[in-house]
Amino acid sequence: MESMSDIPEETLEAIERHFHELIRSRAGDLVDEYAVALPCLAELVASGRRKGWLQIPGMYGGFSYWIEGEDTSATLVTDRWCRVVAGSERRHEITASGTRLVWQETGAAEIAILLHGAIVTDKKNEGTTSREPPDTIPPQQETPMGNTAFPQHTHFRKKKETAAAAWFAAQDDTRVSPKTRYVLARRADYDKNFLAATRSEILTQTCGAEPEHRVEPLHKWIHHGLSSQALLFNLVAPLMARDDVGALAPAFESVGVSVPNPPTARLEYDDRAVFREKQSQPTSIDLVVQQETADPDAPPPPGSIFVECKFVEQEFGGCSVFERGDCSGRNPSDAFDQCYLHSAKGRTYWSQMKEHGVLSGPLASSAFCPMVSYYQFFREVLFAAAKQGQMVFLVDADNPAFTRPEGAAQPGLIPFLTELLPPKLQQIVHVLTIQSAADAIEVSGHHNDWIGDFRSKYDVH
Repeated sequence: MESMSDIPEETLEAIERHFHELIRSRAGDLVDEYAVALPCLAELVASGRRKGWLQIPGMYGGFSYWIEGEDTSATLVTDRWCRVVAGSERRHEITASGTRLVWQETGAAEIAILLHGAIVTDKKNEGTTSREPPDTIPPQQETPMGNTAFPQHTHFRKKKETAAAAWFAAQDDTRVSPKTRYVLARRADYDKNFLAATRSEILTQTCGAEPEHRVEPLHKWIHHGLSSQALLFNLVAPLMARDDVGALAPAFESVGVSVPNPPTARLEYDDRAVFREKQSQPTSIDLVVQQETADPDAPPPPGSIFVECKFVEQEFGGCSVFERGDCSGRNPSDAFDQCYLHSAKGRTYWSQMKEHGVLSGPLASSAFCPMVSYYQFFREVLFAAAKQGQMVFLVDADNPAFTRPEGAAQPGLIPFLTELLPPKLQQIVHVLTIQSAADAIEVSGHHNDWIGDFRSKYDVH
């Protein structure tokens, strides 16, 4: 492939504009419904990749595309197809001057288009190989087949990426990665990932000079627009700075969790003694809401709320020993010494599971170690139990990985894993949505200077 570095910016922009028009003419409704981010050709050029691919939810296919030629004669070639519809393949060539249909599948009896669950046909070009485009490309109101039983995480994430990119684009003096516009260009600029109205308050609560106002560690991807740590800082740090953690009380109480009075909060809390952890990063809880105490370094008192925030994540972290290939994944519930972390490192995960009755249920009879894939979930629930507290998973209501709407074929991860716990532990596990937390803060009436911007940044409505 020829070098793409010499394509004039105005040529590339014109080609991109025509390409976006083509995509919208074939799947505009789906693009809008799922907030699909349309391709940025400048990113393709900058990356040096030979080819790009745009998958569109509900289309059962999409567009592949690549650039041929250089300078002002550059041409974008794009193939479109739907894998469940025979005869749907088409190729277009796009230049700065416009779009040309150069090929469609020969011999197709019908070009079938999914239209609101019905099949309509276009026999205009039946059995032909077209060399010229039609005068106009008729808009197609394609929609998904509409199976709510199996919601897709990719659809959810794409919407969040689009919202984050749009939010960064609207900020002053903010540089983002040319490849992923929902990520800041430099980690050192992570403060630009915080809401402008409360940025100084957030920095004071998370990076302040006083130890109680210094969060460690800041995650590697704190500058990522979809960072769950940054989201939690944006949501909770202003409440901490304004001594108004109680604004979250109605949200917690809506899921059966009583908020201590008067409440305070701390971010990234750990206690190595719980599991006898000596590694550099022990089990850490994103947020603890607890009763205010005279000593800010004192352990959280009984009745505290331990919160794990999940935004666009797809899973709970697994066991690194297994991931390294140093463990077969066999369940050691009948012989703890078979677990490297128990036997060689002296950690008490399995002892705690036994103590809290986790091994008296279905997990004991499984051949597979539950920690292999759900290490984080069980550690955090056990941590909260050891502290005589409540465990709350703060998740986006639309993220199908963790919770799913009524009518879904399977529950999300949290309901599924909670069912594996003994009744006593089930009672301390709760799910709170980010949407509900934002609603409670807005209803309080004390944070109108920033809660709207938070909703916009994270597409939380």
